[in-house]
Amino acid sequence: MVVGRGLVASLFNEYSTSDEVLIFASGVSDSNEQRDSEFKRELDLINLHLSNHPNSLFVYFSTCSVADEIFKNRKYTIHKLAVEKLIMECSSNFLICRLSNLVGFGGNSKNVFNYLVQSVINGKSINIWRNASRSLLDVDDLKSILESVIDSGEYNRIINIASESSYSIPMIIEKIENHFGKKFIGNYIEKGNKAIIDVKAIKKYLENLNQDFSDNYIDFLLKKYFPIDE
Repeated sequence: MVVGRGLVASLFNEYSTSDEVLIFASGVSDSNEQRDSEFKRELDLINLHLSNHPNSLFVYFSTCSVADEIFKNRKYTIHKLAVEKLIMECSSNFLICRLSNLVGFGGNSKNVFNYLVQSVINGKSINIWRNASRSLLDVDDLKSILESVIDSGEYNRIINIASESSYSIPMIIEKIENHFGKKFIGNYIEKGNKAIIDVKAIKKYLENLNQDFSDNYIDFLLKKYFPIDE
């Protein structure tokens, strides 16, 4: 079963008729969300599906940012940790996946990569943390990794799904500028830190991707999801 209609939910359509695996992809997606009603909506929906599908593997998407000191007091982060705790207490068959920043066709416009791309394309002035870095992951790589984890049968744990690389925000912007031939006109603020994500639990699956996670990965993502017409 798949709960949700967004980008991540669409990746796992093959589980839509499964009784063994429940992919929950209908959570709060905006990390700046402030409305308690949105957090309650997700909690109510999770409780409903935990109750109705007690024997299914419950796959939940959390965020790697819960481990970042800068974001620990955000409502979104506090909510995600509360959901993780709820699932661990109420399910005997679960997999909690903390995701890095995903890149794909469409998706959340407030996703960091989409946000930066649209800012450069539209000449929109925004404030950027100069010292920040972010881990980026192609949604197709997420799909491959998660399907391998599900097939492994290694459940009842929390795992980070990200690459081993962390890219500085200024460097991501430079790549976007070069791709579109446009200049970023925003402002840099002396804030931020490097995203360090422990991926030991999925190391073998990352290696199986045969993916280049160097700085070239950003060029790959831009060419794949934001092609330029020749």
